[in-house]
Amino acid sequence: MRITLKQASKLIQSNIDHIKLLASEGHITREGGWIDGRTLEDYMRQKIRHDLLEISMASNLHDIIVELVWKAAHNNPKYGMRELKMIHSMHPTVNLDLLKRVYHHAKRAPKQVDWDVLKARVTQ
Repeated sequence: MRITLKQASKLIQSNIDHIKLLASEGHITREGGWIDGRTLEDYMRQKIRHDLLEISMASNLHDIIVELVWKAAHNNPKYGMRELKMIHSMHPTVNLDLLKRVYHHAKRAPKQVDWDVLKARVTQ
């Protein structure tokens, strides 16, 4: 899985803030161990795995939404900007300009064009 530098920086900063909070609440001993016997290193490994999974899931959701918009706009002549804005209101992390570009491309594309063909071209 690939993450951007911005995502990695945000992940590191959130983990630093989390460690400071745990220390201030007395969950971590001065030696870096947990009150319940776990090591801080084990806990942070588990937390980072969890955070990376969340990033991966968000990325997959983003890809699914983009595909949904393209297929809906391509196959449904009544699909318009109103529906596009509704999708964006439910998923504000997806860039509206990207959704608009995908929407316009889907409307212009001939009917025989398939999403899987476009997706294959992008990944090459």
